[in-house]
Amino acid sequence: MKESVVGIDLGFGWTKAGHNGQFFRCPSVVGEAVNLFESPTGIENNIQLWYNDQHYFVGELAIRQATIKYFSMAANKARSDISAILAATALAALKPGRVNIVTGLPVDFYFQYKDDLDNQLQHLPNRVRIQMDNKTYNCALEVQQTKIVPQPLGSAMSLILDSRGNTIDHRLASKNILVVDVGFHTLDILALSALEIIRPFSFTRPLGMAVAYKGISQDLGGLPLYDVDRLFIKNQLQNHTAAFQSLARQITEEIAGLNQKFDHYLITGGGGAQLYNWLLPGFERILVPDAQQANVVGYQKLGAKTWSKRNIS
Repeated sequence: MKESVVGIDLGFGWTKAGHNGQFFRCPSVVGEAVNLFESPTGIENNIQLWYNDQHYFVGELAIRQATIKYFSMAANKARSDISAILAATALAALKPGRVNIVTGLPVDFYFQYKDDLDNQLQHLPNRVRIQMDNKTYNCALEVQQTKIVPQPLGSAMSLILDSRGNTIDHRLASKNILVVDVGFHTLDILALSALEIIRPFSFTRPLGMAVAYKGISQDLGGLPLYDVDRLFIKNQLQNHTAAFQSLARQITEEIAGLNQKFDHYLITGGGGAQLYNWLLPGFERILVPDAQQANVVGYQKLGAKTWSKRNIS
């Protein structure tokens, strides 16, 4: 049976996944399911998952309707069932069949939680039931092999490899690179020298978009951070650029404090794309295309490289 490669980015703010040109994205929030009143027009963003005999709301529906919510924000998220539920949701949504998974962990959490996350992904339930777009499906989960990498590596691989895992940008692959991945809650920095990860210059900091959102939330009467993020994605926060400029300055100072010059600075993550105009002025910057999905794209390419001699897609 043919195997597929799925890239999954289990972010603190958003879960993203990709397979053969299809993409899935939802907030990294799981809630205990409750009975809902019937809506005359149907319910949008209605993801529900039946997982190990438990019924959950996932993503937007959990934020809107669940009384008890679980957020994927803790440092030990790899040990939490939330990561497994979100991964199972992504797989059920994409329906890839028999699958190999590549995913990532924040740089500072990689060595401590790599084995735990790998174990979770290898022991997902064989079957789950998912409801999306008001349709319900029974899905088999057939995880064959997994690969866990430092999270920002996916963005670098999205530029350096092709879809079959072959190196297409040999020049970039030979350079000293700093990947700057700005997520919802964290800033992840990954240093590469000819694709060797340089540990002293690779780290995680609590400098994600939520730092800017907290001040904006107060200005908007305590609006939850996920709602602030929605407004941001819809480009409805033009009057709050000072908060984003301040965050960009903090990130720039963090990187300048390394006192280490790199040939290129790859700016990635949804936050990286939005802060790009203010980030690292005067540095040799490259904005990774489709920065919000770049890790997922790179994970798929890395999976193709890892399992290239096997019958996969």
